[in-house]
Formats: sequence, structure tokens, C-alpha cells
Amino acid sequence: MSENKEGPCPLGAEKGPANLNTAFNIHEELSKFKTAFPLPPLSEIYRNPSLTEGSNGIYSINKSENVPNFTRKNRFSLNNFENISIDKVSLLLNAPANRRDTPYCKQYWDKLEKVLDFGHFVRGEGNSLYEYTGKWFEDYFVSWGFRDKAMQNIKIEFNPNKADLDSLALLLGCMKGHALSVARFSRIDIAIDYAMYINPLGWRADNFIQEKAYKVAGLVKTLYFGSPQSDLQIRIYDKATELRDKQKIELGYELWRVEAQIRSIQGKSIDFPDSDKVINFNPFDRLVYYDLYGHIPAGKGSFALFLDSARAYGIQHASSCLNWHTRNKYLAKIKEYGPPLPFNQPAEIYKNCIKSLYIRFLNRITDLFQKGQQYKFA
Repeated sequence: MSENKEGPCPLGAEKGPANLNTAFNIHEELSKFKTAFPLPPLSEIYRNPSLTEGSNGIYSINKSENVPNFTRKNRFSLNNFENISIDKVSLLLNAPANRRDTPYCKQYWDKLEKVLDFGHFVRGEGNSLYEYTGKWFEDYFVSWGFRDKAMQNIKIEFNPNKADLDSLALLLGCMKGHALSVARFSRIDIAIDYAMYINPLGWRADNFIQEKAYKVAGLVKTLYFGSPQSDLQIRIYDKATELRDKQKIELGYELWRVEAQIRSIQGKSIDFPDSDKVINFNPFDRLVYYDLYGHIPAGKGSFALFLDSARAYGIQHASSCLNWHTRNKYLAKIKEYGPPLPFNQPAEIYKNCIKSLYIRFLNRITDLFQKGQQYKFA
């Protein structure tokens, strides 16, 4: 069996259940951000920890936000090795035609150019949608000059975990006062992190057209459910390995990320003011984890063959070879005999934590927008 770090390949055998003994306390590490110097390794992932649910209770929330603590109300407990955050967004704001023949257009684009220059804008090559694109203040990708001349917008793409959000006020200050009321997101990534080893072969997702698996040195490191262009894609990957390989950061512990990339919800755009649309939609509903190494009765029948196949090639592959009746029967049997999972399923974390997290994020962007509106541009 060939091994390929870049492309898709068969999963191959990978042993071991979810390992609670190696779990790392994310919440305790987040609490060090205010006091510890140098900052702990986790700060490379959450540079704005107040926008993560693991920091709820560690970092005070503005009382005027009126955000209920759902973890207490629903008797749901976010384990200390679990966290949820908004990992990337693409915010679209309406813009006037890119011309200078009216006072309003000239004022708008002159102001934007000054702000971009101040942020050391590095222009890129553009793309099929936008004529102009580039990096601003290292943390933001800004695009404009929409090639469909009938509709113009400015796209601001950034990671709320890592960006210097205060600088965003400058960019938002270029917009008209009503801009947020008609703004929308073309992409929102929700990341759920587990600071423990979770065998990737146990994940299963229903009704995704495209599925891929990538491995390194014989071990699965990344799973994809859905395509990057679809309304919803779920990615499961070894975040600790990614940080080590791409950024030369050694965390010193396991960190697995389950990430949902949302482009639209039920075929409709994600409007900035409409928080209920995101809160009431659960992108992880179709994703379930099965413990393949629980106390399941041994045997030599078809169920034993199914279990052997799942342990070798993943439960997604093994269950796809069965008819729906047998598949449901075998999946129910794994749940029946397996011990309770030592972690919360992604759908449960999202359901119980997203309201507090998402409203906190929208309030932060709104505050930055209002701050930017007060700026005077010479």
C-alpha cells in the first residue's frame, strides 16, 4: 500500500481508542494568557482567547451582551480538553462602483486606499471573482473589484482566533453607517478542538457526496467529508502535526480538530444580522464518532468481519459496503456494547456552545464597526 502525504489513499490499519489519559487541559492553558510570559504554545492557535468557548468564565463577558451561559442551563459540561471557536470568516460588505466620477465614490475609494496603504497592503494576483486582492496587516485578505459589475462588494477574510482585531476597525471605518445591516458571510469555519488522541477511523458522516482520507507514515492525519465548494464541508485533522510541519510549532501534546466550513445554510446566504440562522443550524448533525475498540463481543460472523474492516479501513468505508438495514443494525450494536465516549460529540458541543460564542463574535465586530465610524480620515 503506497503512502502519500499530499493525496488521497486507502486508510490502512490504525489501532487504538480515544485516549483520555493523554488529554491536555485547554482551559487551564487559556487562563495563563493574561499572566504568563512568554505565552504558552496554545497562544499560537488562540491569540484572541476571549472569542473561544473554553475561555468562558476565565475571560469576563460584557454584561451588556446579555449572553446566557448555556453550559450551565442545559447541564452540559464542556470538558477541559475541548474547545470551540470561529476559525475563519469571509465578510462581504457592499461597495459603490469603483469609479471617481461622483463625490461619494471618490470619497469612498480615496479613504479605502489610505487605509490599505497604512496597513502595508501587499497586492496579490487577483482571482476569477475579484480583480484586486491582497494581504493587509498580515492578518487579513482583502478583495474588491468584483468582476460582475452589476454588484460590487469588498470581501474581508480573516481568522478571529489569530487576527489583531483592533486594526479591523480601520477597515470597517471606511464603510457607510448601515453597512453591517446588509453585510453577509460567504464563509464561516467552526473549529472544535480535542486536546487528546482520537482515532480518526471512528468518524462517520452521512450523505456527503465526496469523501477523502490522507495519511502520513501509515497513520490517518486528515479526513474530508464534502468538497471545498459545497455548502458544507467537514474536515478532521491532526492539528498538532499541522502546526509542527507548517509553522515549526511544537505543542507537546495531541490536538485533533473537527472543523465545519459553512458557505450557505439550506441554500441561503448567511446575513450578518441574522444570528438565529447559524445558531439553529448544526453543521455536525451528520457526523458521529464510534468507539471501535470498546467491549464489543467477539465472534466469527458477519458483524465480526464488519468490525475488522472498520478497524482497518475506517467505519465510514466499512459501513458504506452494507445495505441500510444491516448498517444501522451494526452501528447500533457498536453503540450498545461500547463504553460511553470520554468526550462530547461535535454536534453536542455546537448545540450547547454556539449561541454564546457566535453572539460574542458578532458583538465584537459590531463594536469594531462603531469604533471605526468615529475615525476621522485626513
